[in-house]
Amino acid sequence: MSKQVLISLIIVIVVVVGYYFYSANLPSHSMDESDVLVKEEDRENDTDHIEDEETLLSYFNESLEDEVVRLFGQPIEGFVPDMFLSAFPGMKIEDFGGVEALLGVYQIRDGQLVFIENESEYFHSAVWTITSDGMEILYDNILARLDTVVESKEDIDKLVNSISSDIDTTKIECTPDQRGADFCAAVYDPVCGAKEVQCITVPCNPVSETYPNSCEACRDKAVVSYTKGECRVVETFIERNK
Repeated sequence: MSKQVLISLIIVIVVVVGYYFYSANLPSHSMDESDVLVKEEDRENDTDHIEDEETLLSYFNESLEDEVVRLFGQPIEGFVPDMFLSAFPGMKIEDFGGVEALLGVYQIRDGQLVFIENESEYFHSAVWTITSDGMEILYDNILARLDTVVESKEDIDKLVNSISSDIDTTKIECTPDQRGADFCAAVYDPVCGAKEVQCITVPCNPVSETYPNSCEACRDKAVVSYTKGECRVVETFIERNK
């Protein structure tokens, strides 16, 4: 064997052996079935706490509406800003800017809540009811004002707590003794009475009215229940598109 051939053979052997050791030290890209399952499980664990946006919005709506129902009873015609503002003292009027209703939209002008009614041949007492799209706008407005991000129902619970307060908002039913009181002491311990009103065409939701004390509230036969503290009533101005 010539010297040149021998050198060439040695070079080939060195290259082959070097490549073998190099390949052996590379991380393996092949995965058996167990490896695939583990990685899929890791991905699921990473996203378990993240809920989809539709689920979070639905949970937010339910949380707000359930609290209104607990305090004031089930609205006959749907939910309107006054109900949420009364149930959640941490809400602001500006949260309702751009919120859509059945036959109009709420806007904020000079710090006041204005309902702009759409042109329509039909008019009914539920025109101010907030729609599902309106609730989504309310949700986005609150998140933007508080500069927060939610990814789970636990985050929604924290959000709802942040717009609530420590004020006792438990709904209290009037007792027979309160109903039959001949007179009430001149004590100012205000309560917010839920007062039934008569509508011409369909039943209406109770309206809120502040009374100096629970005795005075329950002497009013139209009051069905009350909560402690003054009512938080926001006047809504109405404009009609022409």
